[in-house]
Amino acid sequence: DMSDFQEIAETMLSNRAAYQAADQGELLDVFTRVFDDSSLALEMGQNGKNISNSGKGALRRVIDLLKVDTYNAVRLVNTV
Repeated sequence: DMSDFQEIAETMLSNRAAYQAADQGELLDVFTRVFDDSSLALEMGQNGKNISNSGKGALRRVIDLLKVDTYNAVRLVNTV
């Protein structure tokens, strides 16, 4: 069940970085397919890495925005 991780699960699935199995039999089929096909495994790994890299720097950008907003708020208070 991936309901607690819906957004990232959908991103991984839509970018072919993951598969979602409905049951144990399907999970075994997916494992077998990925382990037997090294190019598929490499493609999925690269897709996952691309997804991970797309978020790099997000925390830094949020902190920088907060610094600017805090600076502007202090300036505004000092002018009142």
